[in-house]
Amino acid sequence: MRKVEICFVVAGNEVAVQGRRYAYIRVADPSNKIIMNSESGMFDYGGKQIAYSSRRKVNYKGKDLNTCIFLAMPEGRMPKGKYSVNIFIDGKDIGTNSFTMK
Repeated sequence: MRKVEICFVVAGNEVAVQGRRYAYIRVADPSNKIIMNSESGMFDYGGKQIAYSSRRKVNYKGKDLNTCIFLAMPEGRMPKGKYSVNIFIDGKDIGTNSFTMK
């Protein structure tokens, strides 16, 4: 099974609520379909339940937090093309990026 590692930094903010919470990623394939596997599920965003590709529990302490989330590809392969990644914490979209498989 092929895995993709998505790494990012949650920016420090000493007035933000600190503690344990989940960071979620949504990875869309080149056809804009959210990649799902046996570890995927749903979470609340803007009053709606939306799908996530993978998640990880993090312990935010108000300082920059480097973290990585692994995503197992359901068919073990990734077609060529551009993939988009959205990162969410506490029901907020905190970042977007993309990568290309060649």
